[in-house]
Amino acid sequence: MARLPLIPTAHATGLMGLLTLAQPAFADVTAMDVWEDWRSYISGMAYDVSADTAMEGQTLTVSNLRIDMKMEEGAGTAAMDLGTVQFTENGDGTVSIALPDRMPIVVNMTPPNEDPVTITMDYGQTGFAMTASGTPSDMQYVYSADRLELALREIIADGEVMNPDDTAANMTLSGVAGRTQMTLGALRAYEQSMTAESLRYGMAFTDPKGEGSARISGGSEALAFTGAGEIPLQVVQADDMAAMLAAGFRFDGTFTYGAGNSNIAATSPDGPVAGTTTSQGGSLQIAMSQEGIAYDVAQTGLAVNLTSAAAPLPIAFEVADARFNISAPLRKSEEAQDFAFGFTLGDFTLSELIWGIFDPAAQLPRDPATIALDLTGKAKILMDLLDPANAARMQADDGLPGELEVLNINKLQVTAAGAELTGAGGFTFDNARPTGGMPKPTGAANFKLSGANALIDTLVAMGLLPQDQAMGARMMMGLFAVPGEAPDTVTSTIEINEEGHVLANGQRIQ
Repeated sequence: MARLPLIPTAHATGLMGLLTLAQPAFADVTAMDVWEDWRSYISGMAYDVSADTAMEGQTLTVSNLRIDMKMEEGAGTAAMDLGTVQFTENGDGTVSIALPDRMPIVVNMTPPNEDPVTITMDYGQTGFAMTASGTPSDMQYVYSADRLELALREIIADGEVMNPDDTAANMTLSGVAGRTQMTLGALRAYEQSMTAESLRYGMAFTDPKGEGSARISGGSEALAFTGAGEIPLQVVQADDMAAMLAAGFRFDGTFTYGAGNSNIAATSPDGPVAGTTTSQGGSLQIAMSQEGIAYDVAQTGLAVNLTSAAAPLPIAFEVADARFNISAPLRKSEEAQDFAFGFTLGDFTLSELIWGIFDPAAQLPRDPATIALDLTGKAKILMDLLDPANAARMQADDGLPGELEVLNINKLQVTAAGAELTGAGGFTFDNARPTGGMPKPTGAANFKLSGANALIDTLVAMGLLPQDQAMGARMMMGLFAVPGEAPDTVTSTIEINEEGHVLANGQRIQ
């Protein structure tokens, strides 16, 4: 959305006063404007919209409002019955929108060669209020609700209604407030934000054959979301992501949440399972466009406690910092494109009860463990990865989806039991000169290992590592590494040169 130039406050106040006196407010929308925006948005997403409309006074009543969607390849249909929605003009250029307290959603799945399944859910709300303002081509929606809920009501599988006590699911948001800005141009652009005081969820499942059951419940506090994107004005098939991207679809959003917890209770032929998790909070970032897709997930202060009849003792561990990120191109290109992959398991600690099984005398350091990897690079994508035909080719191993050209090891860290391995480096790959069926690599990586000899000595003293294997490990370190500056530290540079030779610290080993 275009931004207007800033005007000093005093001048802006006077100018707005003159405009108000001189003409009607330019940012007015009518009830029909808002309904047409809804209708064009829904139908533009390739959904069928049916409704009856009637205008009386300042209120437009849209009754029998129903939205239908067809799934790809005859896999089924989905329908949402909104009932009666009212759009009321407030006399100040804004429109209030009233939705029913309950709106059923019915999904009929008819997958080929499988039994049909019908799932009915209810979308409900309490204390909901929404107001639209702006212009027909640049409209803002502001909304709030005391409570929003999505609940599973019924599942019919192969003509039989499943017992609601055997299958249940619900999710509730409380204290919701949000804003969405819609701007029409060549595409429908939007910006949105939302906050919620809390999230609660629950799920239950019982195996019809009597082989087990599961009950899961939990929630989080202080949720927030911000996002922006663009949607094509007319979509052929809403669930055809390849076509959506080709038509200009893009999305970029960040979801954050505060302290959370979950409870798990399950039964199986092996016996009962019970567990709890808690966390201090986390975030999820998602971006998707023609350029590619990216995920970035983070969670802090995770604690897990699990008991199972199949385990000899409770399993308990904590992770101070857990992260995962991936970004990759999706569409075919003649040029190499950037990709990234990384994960961190930071400050991982086990319970003393588990430590006591293999180290009752506490000979090993109990320092938190960390595993971290950060990779970036470039690859040439040889086919559109979201094209269903290409997906079938990859499953049949009919050709590789891409060619690796550059791989950078920005960070490698493994820290555990008093020892630490770190590394970094980079390699390029010549796909025109394959070696052993793989592209020819060239480059180098540097590694540093500290505390390894002390760890080996401790493992031998504990009886966990035989003396001959310990000697073999030390011989390998002597072959590939050289002593470092600090005590009990070795370093190594592994290089692959243009001739295809593999060198360790300048000495050829292959």
